[in-house]
Amino acid sequence: MRRILIVMGVLFTGLIGVAIGSIGYLGVLASHSAEDNKSAAVALVETVSETWSIDDSQAVFTPSARAQASTLNGRKALAIMSRLGQLKSARNARQTGYEIDFETGTTVTITFDGRFDYGSGAVTVVLRFTDDDARIVELDLKKIRIVRKRQRRVAV
Repeated sequence: MRRILIVMGVLFTGLIGVAIGSIGYLGVLASHSAEDNKSAAVALVETVSETWSIDDSQAVFTPSARAQASTLNGRKALAIMSRLGQLKSARNARQTGYEIDFETGTTVTITFDGRFDYGSGAVTVVLRFTDDDARIVELDLKKIRIVRKRQRRVAV
């Protein structure tokens, strides 16, 4: 009986070691790919912000994101975002989520402060990577601040 308990203890300790090693490996993997993931997120938002049209940027969205963006609420959200114009810069980019799914691919969440032609906003992008291809799963803008263009006064 005592030998069985010792063997079970050794096996359990080994399983815990494998689990901790796996978590550590995922942390290192997430850390090493963070810069590339942030660059991909900014580039995809730049592409979408050129027209803010789901029809013009279908290739950058997953099928589920395209379906959501094609609904009435999705089109309204894109219309509001379109008032910002094109993305000009991204600051304070951070990778806030990283998940590996062997069936659907790696999913990452990137947040950044975006400056656009006509305003700014806090951008959150969820990307799915499959076979070196990145697509937007979700795109969200919060704290949208739209700045109106100042009209020049002409002296008469």
